[in-house]
Amino acid sequence: MISRHFNYKLLFRVAFGMALCLMAIAAPFFTASAQFLRIELDVESELNAHNIHALNFGFLQEDISELNLGDNGVGIFSIAGYKGNYINININAPEYLVHSSITSDNRILLDLKAAYANRGVEDHTTAIPLSGLSGRYAVRDRSGESRPYNPTMEHSWLYLYGEINTAGAPEGRYLGTVTIRLEYE
Repeated sequence: MISRHFNYKLLFRVAFGMALCLMAIAAPFFTASAQFLRIELDVESELNAHNIHALNFGFLQEDISELNLGDNGVGIFSIAGYKGNYINININAPEYLVHSSITSDNRILLDLKAAYANRGVEDHTTAIPLSGLSGRYAVRDRSGESRPYNPTMEHSWLYLYGEINTAGAPEGRYLGTVTIRLEYE
């Protein structure tokens, strides 16, 4: 007597085994390849700023110490960008410098000012004061130039100066952070 019940599990096992054998036999005749690309881009920034001279009020002998544009302690930054474009500048400075001792709450009043020069040379005599501590200016002043625009990298300079009032403040080290934010357009 023949059983009419067909064994599907056995058929599946045989078919699967044959497929594995065929793949093993045929594998050397097929090649697979993969392509990997490593791409590195070196992009030059459109705006660079470098500290040329740190802001330094020096040793104070009076209650009020003032740094004027052109004095030795003025902070100077060189800013490079394309000459036809503009720089938006925003300077965030504390109103007071705070004594470095954790136990002291002494502070010194800080009145910071800024100016920029954009005529192609670092020269404080051509500097234009910012209104407050923010402004917008061209990387290079092109007024009076008759030649066509050439998008070359140029420099402008930012000057930080001002005054501090130490009246009644004890000796010590006073600290504060000034943040200069430049946006290029």
